[in-house]
Amino acid sequence: MLSHTLHSEALSVEIRMLGAALNRVVARTAGAEVDLVLGHADDADRAASTYYLGALVGPVANRIANGRFTLDGVTHQLATNDRGNTLHGGPDGFSTRPWTLIEAGPDAATLALGWTDPAGGLPGHLAASVTYRLRGNELSQTLAVASDTPTLAAPCLHPYFNLAGSGTIRDHVVAVRAGRVLFTAATSIPTGPPVEVAGTPFDLRGGVRLGDVMDSDHPQVAAASGLDHAFLLDPGDGPAAVLTDPASGRRLEIWTDQPSIQVFTGVDLSTDAAGLGGVPYPDFGGVALEAQQVPDTANRTEFGSVRIDAEHPFRSTTRYVFTLA
Repeated sequence: MLSHTLHSEALSVEIRMLGAALNRVVARTAGAEVDLVLGHADDADRAASTYYLGALVGPVANRIANGRFTLDGVTHQLATNDRGNTLHGGPDGFSTRPWTLIEAGPDAATLALGWTDPAGGLPGHLAASVTYRLRGNELSQTLAVASDTPTLAAPCLHPYFNLAGSGTIRDHVVAVRAGRVLFTAATSIPTGPPVEVAGTPFDLRGGVRLGDVMDSDHPQVAAASGLDHAFLLDPGDGPAAVLTDPASGRRLEIWTDQPSIQVFTGVDLSTDAAGLGGVPYPDFGGVALEAQQVPDTANRTEFGSVRIDAEHPFRSTTRYVFTLA
């Protein structure tokens, strides 16, 4: 089986086995169907893509500087795949593998993957699973990773949203409950401690039109041709992030137990190997909102820990709540 589709009265959600990917979220509004996420027409397109559209990435999401980390006093070298760093699990990460559908129903599905690092840099045999559950206009995903030995794991889902269903996300409004952001070097590795967002284009707390942020002359925005930054979430109630398309009135709330949200505005999406139906998406055709551990936590203990072992597996839940006009 290549895919499984969940249904509710509001949404239809396609999960692909390759990369356990969230490939479609189709809303039925005003007699029409609108796909709210970026996906691929088939697995050949997905395998050729370099943008992780909707994929479950890991074992460790985001970047590990130089592909190197020290665990319990031993230094390990991972395969690298992004400017000398290991990105989203490396060249043979979770997103490159076919997952196995172990439970399936009309409103829930659980996929599983057994994974060992082909390059040998990451210790242990990992048992990963993800459960997608659809209730009305709410989609949740629960991730779990267990290991037989101390190792690293902190995967995440990598969805790109376009609530208009087409065009770019420049007119979307995004709000992120984050008073701090990580600035990065040219290799997208954090350069120092978190930076206060107050008084900068990175202050998204009140809701900001994405195009206004992307047009800023702030050197960090210019270097990334938009946003590709981790926002460190403030404690408190309410969603971690809210995305709104004012033209359609559609809205997305993201609720998560993870400490950060990576916001990536999709520069150069048009150069990707494939798009839905074989037609490339435009540049800035979707915004990735990735609920995850803080980038390079493997080497930055002040950000927390991505260490797991037999007694302490990884587990995380993120919910996506849609308001459909």
